[in-house]
Amino acid sequence: VTYNAADCVEMTLKSVIAQTYPNLEYIVVDGKSSDSTMDIVERYRERISTIISEPDKGIYDAMNKATRLASGEWIIFMNAGDVFDNPEVLQNVFTSEIKENSCLIFGTVTEFSLLLRVKHVYPAHILFHPHREHIPCSHQATFYRTSLLRKHPYRSEGFKVSADWASMADILDLKLPYCIVDEKNCMVSGGGNFLPFKLLSASR
Repeated sequence: VTYNAADCVEMTLKSVIAQTYPNLEYIVVDGKSSDSTMDIVERYRERISTIISEPDKGIYDAMNKATRLASGEWIIFMNAGDVFDNPEVLQNVFTSEIKENSCLIFGTVTEFSLLLRVKHVYPAHILFHPHREHIPCSHQATFYRTSLLRKHPYRSEGFKVSADWASMADILDLKLPYCIVDEKNCMVSGGGNFLPFKLLSASR
């Protein structure tokens, strides 16, 4: 999803398009950007399955909209400013052994800060925190069964910047089967939507 993300959307577009895995449906949901975001997106139209640009109620409303549009079995969100760790991520994940009944696939996330010039790698297994003091996962490193996310969409009303946390906490409470893959899925800018610089995940 994107909104006035001209400074960072192209890096995300290139990251997704560079994936070597062939069975990829790429959906871009834009919140009616007023900058050049959609001009940049249009350059890659032939590599994108669906493009929508219309007003919405924020990041998670747009993510729910994308979920409803998706036709694949699995869904992952790489919003404006997020990138896959390398071109082989999807290929490696979906050629690895995934439990047939798994509803979630968790990988590793690398968080970075261009301002501080630091990065930190968070393995998937430590993202489950029993006291919920930290986000239980990174949505950029999580694959959801599309059917699961449609049944349990992001709670976009009342959770402007934390619906991914709240919704994943709800899903984890269901005790559904999941698997962890030994794969660095993504790189994200530290601090998400709170940072004062523009390399953000669909800043709104």
